[in-house]
Amino acid sequence: MRILFTTAWYPNRKVAGDGVFIQKHARAVAQLNDVAVLMVQTDVAVRGLHVDIVATEPQPPQTAGAEGGALREVLVYVPKTRFEVPLLTGLIRLLWLMIGYIRGYRYIKHHYWQGQRPEVCHVNVLTRAAGLPW
Repeated sequence: MRILFTTAWYPNRKVAGDGVFIQKHARAVAQLNDVAVLMVQTDVAVRGLHVDIVATEPQPPQTAGAEGGALREVLVYVPKTRFEVPLLTGLIRLLWLMIGYIRGYRYIKHHYWQGQRPEVCHVNVLTRAAGLPW
């Protein structure tokens, strides 16, 4: 089964311990399923009008003799807004996060699932991560 995990917390290049429990959950589910994790994070290191997609190679199940898919992680970094204007800054941040989720989802569909959609979407933290599956 193709399962898409979307999350706002996941180990990343800014905070290595962020959302480790979600990574362990995804690894457990990947023992019998084809799991792709999609996380989008703002990062001051990303410059200009682009996103930085960091994808891991598919990791086979860790249990000997386990069948099923693999765990794939796609971490998308988008520019962080460098100014603070109450309403405008929040809207720009939300726009960048949604662009990041769309670009990451397209990457997963094209590179991992040959254009097919996930059969199940699992959302951790019902905030910005819930927009794409909804």
